[in-house]
Amino acid sequence: MTLSDVRRELELVIKHVLGTLNIVDNKNKFQAHHTAGVLVLESKRGSSADTPRVRDELPEDPDKVLLWPEGVRNYLLNKGFGPDFEGEGREELREAMTELLMELFSPNIVYDPDRTATVHELNITWLEQYPETKFYEPGEVIVGKDETLSQLQADALAELNDRRRVTMSIKLMGIFLVTAVVFMTVAIYIRRVRRDMSFDATTVTLHTLPPILAIGLTQCLLWLGAPPETMIYWFPAPLVGMLAALLIAPEVALLLVLVASLLVGVIAGQGIGFMVVALFGGFAAVLAGRTVRARAEVLKVGLQVGVVNVLAVVILGFLNSEMAPDWGLLLIAFLMAFACSLATLVFLVIFESVFGIVTDLKLLELTGLKHPLIRQLEDKAPGSYQHVLNVTKLAEAAAEAIGANYLLVRAGAYFHDIGKMLKPNYFSENQVTLEDKKIHSRLSPYMSVLVIKNHVKEGIELAQQYKLPQKIIDFIPQHHGTGLIRYFYSEALRRYEESEAVDPVRQEDFRYAGPRPQTIETAIVLLADSVEAIAASRFTGGQVSEDELRRSVQMAITERFTFSTRSW
Repeated sequence: MTLSDVRRELELVIKHVLGTLNIVDNKNKFQAHHTAGVLVLESKRGSSADTPRVRDELPEDPDKVLLWPEGVRNYLLNKGFGPDFEGEGREELREAMTELLMELFSPNIVYDPDRTATVHELNITWLEQYPETKFYEPGEVIVGKDETLSQLQADALAELNDRRRVTMSIKLMGIFLVTAVVFMTVAIYIRRVRRDMSFDATTVTLHTLPPILAIGLTQCLLWLGAPPETMIYWFPAPLVGMLAALLIAPEVALLLVLVASLLVGVIAGQGIGFMVVALFGGFAAVLAGRTVRARAEVLKVGLQVGVVNVLAVVILGFLNSEMAPDWGLLLIAFLMAFACSLATLVFLVIFESVFGIVTDLKLLELTGLKHPLIRQLEDKAPGSYQHVLNVTKLAEAAAEAIGANYLLVRAGAYFHDIGKMLKPNYFSENQVTLEDKKIHSRLSPYMSVLVIKNHVKEGIELAQQYKLPQKIIDFIPQHHGTGLIRYFYSEALRRYEESEAVDPVRQEDFRYAGPRPQTIETAIVLLADSVEAIAASRFTGGQVSEDELRRSVQMAITERFTFSTRSW
């Protein structure tokens, strides 16, 4: 080996080290400052080998960052200085050249705090004049998982949050306006269709609850992770239809189904397929719910609506191949309808209790003649029980003839005289023996009329004790109104004239406390009660002509209307 060979090898090593290697005296400082400070590249003589700069990242190759002095020494020894330095007797020469080269090197990357401060000030001034910006495409990720958040990304997230707040505020305002317009339209429609309905807080709440309930349940499903595109199978339109049909009226229920489907479709951005399936299921629930006569039949309606839901989805799939569902989703559509029927039973009981609503189902349950009060009336006051049945037949036929609520009339007629069971012998229809018929002769007319009038008060107390709906309880006082108890009033007048008493007989003492009938249904029962009472007293046990019966009925009704225009 010649001197020129050694020189050539040394030059190659020096050039490589100075050109490619980074020598540091403390790797921890290097890692701490490599993104936040100026790392100055220097040579042995102190001249700058590069322009001061802020390093963006550590070199990917760990060998390019050497720790002074051991890292550099090990690197030089491992370098080997080419094939001429291999073999026996060359180790001493390589060690000597390594020591010589170590004298030429020193850490060439150092942290400069002064320059770092200067660069930071320049960067701040530059960012103030020319803020760093970045445009993100829709759907582009701002910051990834486990990624260190930069200031630019933090600003982007803050801007996105602000925009979302504005967008959400505008969307909520739009939803509120759309909902207000829709419900206002519904109110106008219902006002025209059902002129007898009062627009109080309870009625308005009752009409808005079914669609709001369905919308709320839909939102809960979305929060629980149900994909929006599957909302066509999850939306509980049958719940709206069944609840509204049973609580309000079928014609109103159809409109509420349409409203709920429209609002969810607009708010959730659903397509025409969603509207078709929702309307099919909701309308089927309304039509099937019209014939429900027992609570168990609600479950049957759920099964029928489930079949309609499946058929609607299948038909829609034929029209649009992109919507062809799998068997799992078809099963969801079927089970959702059945679940709506179960939910209807639960919410029906809640709404009946909270709002005091008497549904047709409730009326049918009350008019089955199995209620404890009706059984007690039959056992304790059979005559009054027969009177109740007669009044019920008359009143129900009259209600059907004029389009009134015949179920409400039937239930009210069943319970209108339950107070008579406590003192049955004081009422003529229950007086069988001669002793019973003389019971009032031993009392003054004033005492007798107190007993007669008291059956109203006692009937109300019994009804409240057995938790009858208020609409049924109203029949008990209103079926008499403020009518005059004529027999005892005439008897009081006769005794007054015969005794020549000083105190006159006041008609008010012989009238029921009322109030007068407040609804068509209670007025029908009042008239039926009067007609039945007259017919029973005049035509029992004898031959009756149709003309004579018509005259008696007309006289009873005329008498009631005559008193209604005067004092009662």
